[in-house]
Amino acid sequence: MSDQPAPTIKEQRHLKQEMKEQRRQSAAHQERTKQIVTWSIVGLVVVGIVALIIASRGPAGSGSSSVAAVTDQDHVQGPRTAKAVVIEYSDLQCPACGAYYPIMKGLQQKYGDKLALVYRHYPLTQLHQYAQLAAQASEAANLQGKFWEMHDLLFERQDSWPQAKNVRQTMIDYATELKFDVAKFTTDLDSSVVKDRVNRDVSSGNAVGISGTPTFFLNGTKLTNPGSADAFSKLIDAQLAGA
Repeated sequence: MSDQPAPTIKEQRHLKQEMKEQRRQSAAHQERTKQIVTWSIVGLVVVGIVALIIASRGPAGSGSSSVAAVTDQDHVQGPRTAKAVVIEYSDLQCPACGAYYPIMKGLQQKYGDKLALVYRHYPLTQLHQYAQLAAQASEAANLQGKFWEMHDLLFERQDSWPQAKNVRQTMIDYATELKFDVAKFTTDLDSSVVKDRVNRDVSSGNAVGISGTPTFFLNGTKLTNPGSADAFSKLIDAQLAGA
């Protein structure tokens, strides 16, 4: 027999509490492990879905090799007869598009009537929650002859409006700030006319295999996105020299 004295009632209670705490910690650890595994699987599924959606909208190199010609329905800054025509497929919520926005503004100022900038919608709705709504807002503005005003404002405030509690209301607030007919803008925002106009650009982008934004075409030739304003200028200068 052991000479070890029997634990007191207080010691027994303490021992039970320790065992109970160990079981609780073990259960909590198992639950955390289960959650990590579950969310890892969910993450993989989401990535797969996004990849499939992008592929379905037109992988690079698919479709026609010729970008749709500029028409009166396009949003154009500069003369359509300019010697250099840059077509941009863009997403108003896309950070990369936002980074190119000041570059395009600078090019417009630099080249004046020698350059035409064409904006076409390609909202990446699977990545940017409010890209479609923003595109519709710009088209609702267009019905009041104010496309570029809304376009510029959305890019200039791209860091704020996607985080708003009510993005739709924020678009309406912008319409008020820009002195639109707000009642008309609100009605037009979800109209079939506006949605069809956005979809027309998306369809033309799909036809040439657009898979990301921004995607640029210079005089009909798809570009590898220039890394700076200077790099963009060199490409335009080459076109102007050969025109």
